[in-house]
Amino acid sequence: MRRLGAFLLDFTVAVLIASPLLAMPMLMAEANHSGAFAWSFERDFSRQTDSAHAVGGVGCVFIALFLHFYLPSRMHRPTIGQFVLGYQIRPNGGRHAPMYATRVVLSCIGLCAWPMSVLLAMRRANKAFWWDVMTETTAVRSTVDESTVTCSPIKRGPG
Repeated sequence: MRRLGAFLLDFTVAVLIASPLLAMPMLMAEANHSGAFAWSFERDFSRQTDSAHAVGGVGCVFIALFLHFYLPSRMHRPTIGQFVLGYQIRPNGGRHAPMYATRVVLSCIGLCAWPMSVLLAMRRANKAFWWDVMTETTAVRSTVDESTVTCSPIKRGPG
C-alpha cells in the first residue's frame, strides 16, 4: 500500500509540474493564430497543428515521468512520494548492477497489469514485484536521516 501511495503522489506531482509547462506551446500557437494571448480558449474546430502540439506535449509528459522516476533511483535518493511515505528503491546486492531505466519501463507495464503483478508478488516469499526481481532492486523502508541530502554550507563572497 505504501508503494502505491508513493506512486500516486509522485505521479500527481510530476503531472502538476509538467502540465503547465507543456500547455504553453499550445497557448502560444493559439495566440499566434488568434492574435491575442489567453490562458484558456475554446473553439469548435481543429487546426492542422493541434495534433502535432498534442503529440509533442504527451511525449514530453512521458519523458518527464520517466526522468522523475529514473533519476532519484539512479542517484540512490527517494522520489517525493517515497520520501513522504518512508521507503526507497535500492540495489538488492545481486550479481549485476541494478537496471534502473529498465525498472521504470517494466514497473509501468506492471502497473498496467496490476492484478497479475500483485498475484505474482504474493506468491513470492519476500513479496517482491517481478520488475524488482528482474532489475535487481528492492524496496526498503527508510527514515528521514537515511534519505536526506547532505548539504554543505554556502560560501559567501565579500560584500
